[in-house]
Amino acid sequence: MPAAAPVEGTGPLWWLRETARTIAGIVGGRLLFVGGMALVGLGGTLLSAAWRLGPEAALEQRGRSALTERVEVRATRPFWRFEVEREPFTGEISWPTRAVAELCAEVEPAELGEWGSDRRWLLCGGRRRGGYGWNLTDGWQLAEGVPIRWPVDELGWPQIELRFAPEVAAELRSRRAWTWPLLGQSDEARDRMTQPGSEWEALQIELDRPVEWLVRSSAAPAEARFALAVDPRRPDRVLPASLLDSTPDLAVPALAILVLAAAGGLAWTKGIAIAFHGPPLWVRIAIGVVPLLLLPWWGERFAETVRRLAPGFGEVGLALAADLDEAGRPPVEVRGAIPGEVFEPAIWSVERSYYRGLLLPLGSLPTGAGAGADEALRATCAAYARMLAGLDSAEQAQWLARLAWEEQLDRGAASLFFAPGALALLEDPERPESVRRWAASFLFWHGVTPLGIHPEQPAFAARRAIWEALHRSADPAVRNTAGFLLERLTGGAVGASD
Repeated sequence: MPAAAPVEGTGPLWWLRETARTIAGIVGGRLLFVGGMALVGLGGTLLSAAWRLGPEAALEQRGRSALTERVEVRATRPFWRFEVEREPFTGEISWPTRAVAELCAEVEPAELGEWGSDRRWLLCGGRRRGGYGWNLTDGWQLAEGVPIRWPVDELGWPQIELRFAPEVAAELRSRRAWTWPLLGQSDEARDRMTQPGSEWEALQIELDRPVEWLVRSSAAPAEARFALAVDPRRPDRVLPASLLDSTPDLAVPALAILVLAAAGGLAWTKGIAIAFHGPPLWVRIAIGVVPLLLLPWWGERFAETVRRLAPGFGEVGLALAADLDEAGRPPVEVRGAIPGEVFEPAIWSVERSYYRGLLLPLGSLPTGAGAGADEALRATCAAYARMLAGLDSAEQAQWLARLAWEEQLDRGAASLFFAPGALALLEDPERPESVRRWAASFLFWHGVTPLGIHPEQPAFAARRAIWEALHRSADPAVRNTAGFLLERLTGGAVGASD
C-alpha cells in the first residue's frame, strides 16, 4: 500500500518555515516602523522650520509694526539666570550639556510719565547653551545697543548676581564635577591640591575672575539707559528700539521656505506610509494630516519630542532645531514678571571671592576704575603697585610668594592686578634679593599660566602694554614667557631669548 502524502500544514519543516516567516514579519514590521518614524521625525523638523521661518516670522514682523511708542528706560538689577532641562524618562538634571544661561535685567521708565513709576519689564538676552566654556564675564549688554551696568559695593567692586532654581542648585551641590577647572602647574601644587569637588564648586571657581568682572563692568556706559519700543495697546509687548531699527526684515526667501516645506512634506508622508502601512488608507490620512493642522502649536517642541522618543536620532533633530531656534530668536526677549519666582541667588562679590585676602587690603578702588576698561585696569594696577611698594621687604617677599603659589594652583585670576607692581620690584636694584627672587618667580608662573588676551577683549591695549613691559624685563625667564604669549597673539616671533 503506497505511503500517504504529508498533509499541508504539518511536519517539522512546515513549522520551522512558518516560525521563521512569523519572526521575519515581526522584525520587518518593527524595522519598517522605526524607519518610518525616522522619516516622520525628519519631516516634522523640516516642516516646523518652514513654519517658523515663514508664516511665524511674518506674524512676528507684523507684531513689530505695532511697537509705535518710544519710552526711555534704564536697566536695573541685572542677573544671570540659569535653567537646566531634564533628561527624558530619567528626569535627571543634565548639567552641563543641557544647561542654558541668559542675561536678564529689569527695566523701568527713566522718567515719570504716562507709563507710571510702577511699570517694569524683564528683558533677557545673551543666551548661552552648554555648561563649560562659558564666558559670563562678558555680560555687560543684553544685545547691541542694550547696555546694563552691574551694581557696585562701597569699595567700587561690581556685584554679580546669578539665579538658580532651588532644585538645580541642590543638584549641582550634590553632583561631583565632571570637569574640574584647577589642574595644578607644578608637582608640588598637584600633590597639595584638594580633590575635585561638586559641580557647584566648579562653577563658582569658573566665575571667580576679579580682573574680568572689574574690567568688563567698567566697559559699560556710566548709566544703562536706552529707548524701548512699546505697543501702546499691549504694554507687555516691547523691544529695544535699537533692535527694532536695525533688525532687517525677518522674511526668508520664499524659495528656501518652499524647499524646506516640500522636503519636509515628502519625508512626512513617506514616513507615515511606511510606519503605518497596515491600517486603512483613511486612518493613515488622518494620522498624517491632523498633526499638520496643529503645526503652529507643536512646531517649537517637535524636535524635543522626537528626542524623548528616539534619543539617538532625536539629538540630530534637536541640534538642527536649536540652531534654527537661536537663528530665529530675537536678541532680546520679554520674560514674565518674576516677583513670585522662587530662585536661589549666588552673588559674586569681592568679599566672597577666593582672592579677597589679596584684593581687600587695598581698600577702595581708585576713581579711574569706573572710567572705561583700559583706564580701569591701568588705575587698579597702579594702585596695587603702590600698595606693594609701601610694604616692608619681608611683607613684599611674603606677598609675592603667595602670588607665585596661587599661580601654581591655577588661582591666577587676580594676578594681572599685581604684575606691574611685581615687575617694578624685580627691576629695582635696591630691593633685597629675596624680594626680587619671589617677584621673578611670580611673574614667571604668571606667564606660564596666563588667561590669555585677544583684541576683542575690553582693556586690550592695557593688557598688551603689561605683557610688553614684562617682555622687556631683564630676567630671561620672565622675558621669555611674556614673549611666548605675545608671539601667540601676533602670530610671529617677538624675540624670545635664552
